[in-house]
Parts: sequence; C-alpha cells; structure tokens
Amino acid sequence: MAIDKSILVTGASGFLGSHVVRELVNDGVRVAVAVRPSAKLWRLEAMSVSPARWSRIDFDLADDTSINAAFATAQPTTIIHCAAYGVGYGEQDLSLAVRNNVIGVARMIEAAADAKVARFVHIGTCYEYGSHADPISESATLRPRGIYGTTKASGSLVALDRAASLGVNLAVLRPFGMYGPFEEHTKVVPQMLNASRTKTRLPMTLGAQVRDYTFVGDIATVIYAVAKGDHFRPGGIFNVGSGAPITLRQLGVATEATIGTSGYLDWGAREYRKDEMMSLVADTSAIHLATGWSPTTSLQFGLRQVADARFETHVSC
Repeated sequence: MAIDKSILVTGASGFLGSHVVRELVNDGVRVAVAVRPSAKLWRLEAMSVSPARWSRIDFDLADDTSINAAFATAQPTTIIHCAAYGVGYGEQDLSLAVRNNVIGVARMIEAAADAKVARFVHIGTCYEYGSHADPISESATLRPRGIYGTTKASGSLVALDRAASLGVNLAVLRPFGMYGPFEEHTKVVPQMLNASRTKTRLPMTLGAQVRDYTFVGDIATVIYAVAKGDHFRPGGIFNVGSGAPITLRQLGVATEATIGTSGYLDWGAREYRKDEMMSLVADTSAIHLATGWSPTTSLQFGLRQVADARFETHVSC
C-alpha cells in the first residue's frame, strides 16, 4: 500500500540523512525513509525521531527495480537525495562508486521525471572541488581526488544534465565539513573527542590542513529550506558551510577544551597523505543570498552536543 504523499529522503540511516529526517519530522512533515535493507536506524532512535511520522522503504541505489519500487510506494512530491557510496574510508570499490554515485543518480532523476516530482535536492560534497587555496565558489574548477570525490562530481554533473533534459527541478547542495551527534566514530571530531575523554594518544599530522566545519543540524536546516521550495532555483548549485576557515590543529584545541584535557593529540606523529587536500573552505555567498541562511551553532556548543550525545546514549557507530 502506498503511504501518504511525502518527502522521500534517501540515505536516511546515515549521518546527514538522519538529521535531515529529524528536521522534517520536527516540522510535521511526513517522511519516506529510503535505506539499504541491511541499514540500522539507530540514529533516528537515538534522536527520538517519532516513528509515527516516517515510514521505512528498503532501497538499493544500484538496483533500478528498487528505485522504481521506492517511488511507487512513497509517491513523493519532493526528493532529498543523501545516499552515496564512499563516505566511509573503507568503501573503495570503483565499480560500486560509479554504479551508486553516477548511474544510480541518473536513474533517480529519470524516476523523478516519470513521477512528476516537484523538487529534487541532490546532496553533493565539497570533495567535488578538490583543494583550493582560497574560499571556493560554485564556479570553481572541479579538481576532485579519490573514488568518492571523482564519482560524486560526475554524479552531480550527470544529475544536472539529466534534470535539464527531462524537466526535473533540481538543485545541488555541496556541504563542506560537517560534525555533530552520531557521526561515524572514524571521523576526525569523534576521534579527537574520544582520545581526550579516554586519555589515549591519537597520532595526528601537524594539523595545518584548513577546513570549514559546520554543525550538521544547521546544514539539515538549510537543506529543508531549499527543499520546501521558497528559495528553490532549478539548476542551482549551492555551497553549504560556515565560510570560516579553521585549521585541523585549531579544531583539536577546541575538542580538548570541550573535554577539559590536553596533550593526547600527538601532533606531527603522522605524515600528511600523498593526496592531502590542504584547503577546503566554502564561499557561502550564494546560499546566503538565496535563502538568508547562515549557521547559528557555535563550534563550542556544537562540540558539547557531540560529546554529550555519545556519553549519554553509549551508541557505537
């Protein structure tokens, strides 16, 4: 049986996707949660997202039949496409990356055209740009590195082309560094917080990498703002970030201050990666102009939310 017309969120068991679902549910929106059959929805449970406002749909981005079934079941008016392959460092299969991040995205656009979906928000990534010395605008040359960045860049370009050809109202949002409660434990902020809390040495590089970190709840807010359509611009590409550069070492100092310890982040104990991206900072003027949005969560408050959430729930990522 088809559920009520709704917003379909793919990748809803993931870090960003789960926070997007919470944002929608908190505003009274009915959400179709599209996730892999093996996915665990512990993030939604940990955030106490009301199960009365969302319905699960098992979904495989690499399977055309699964995509079509998801659209038939959800009958969505809006898509927020967060699903991707390669977010985790262990996901390095090129064929799967292409099938999910490029071909799967094209199939999603085609299904949206057939279903006459009103709005499609495709979540890209800052890694599509690669490293740039200055704040990165949406017109910057794409210089991605690695399987994730290159296939995500290809997927965004394919999505824009197919949407224009098929008449789908598509916007691409490219989040920069995100952090927040229930992020994967292998990511840098959870690792730093855990090392400081457990007083365990964590080998680090010299920490000169310049990044742009934004609380995931703020990013979920602007994704919803775009999806609602008040500021929707078909074919638009928007960077989503703070626009405020911070070195990895400065981020480490802030995480130590959150826990109240120091000396466990071993700066200089590791070499930079051969393909290290030394600067990834967003020019956020376009998204601010289009929506009026700017992040509102301070780094200090956001890090406290991460630390408290992990301590209280004892949830393993």
